[in-house]
Amino acid sequence: MPEKIVIRKGRERIEISIKEVAGLRFLEAQHALTVTQYYDFCRWFLGHEITSYGFKNRLRKMEKFKLIRSEQFKDGFQGDHFKYISIGSKGIDLLIELKRLPESYNKKRIYNFIEVQS
Repeated sequence: MPEKIVIRKGRERIEISIKEVAGLRFLEAQHALTVTQYYDFCRWFLGHEITSYGFKNRLRKMEKFKLIRSEQFKDGFQGDHFKYISIGSKGIDLLIELKRLPESYNKKRIYNFIEVQS
């Protein structure tokens, strides 16, 4: 397996490392995590050396390429608010291509946890 996987979208591209593929697999297994939970997993378990600010920029780019999806949770005007993420359709395709998920994986299952809004 190559050390980095390059995904292109028009003139833009993103390089996904093997550590990030393992993070996507963990995210698929957990269905939905807050950004803080996913950041802690990537830092402590995968040994990903990145600042919190850089990690959020990386997530934004991964969301642009549909590797992950995100949604905001707000509880009232003054209540709690946080962002949580789930694996996206291209993330599932990548895991199937790398044989981390079976070919018969049901992609519609990922939309049960973060509803698609039009």
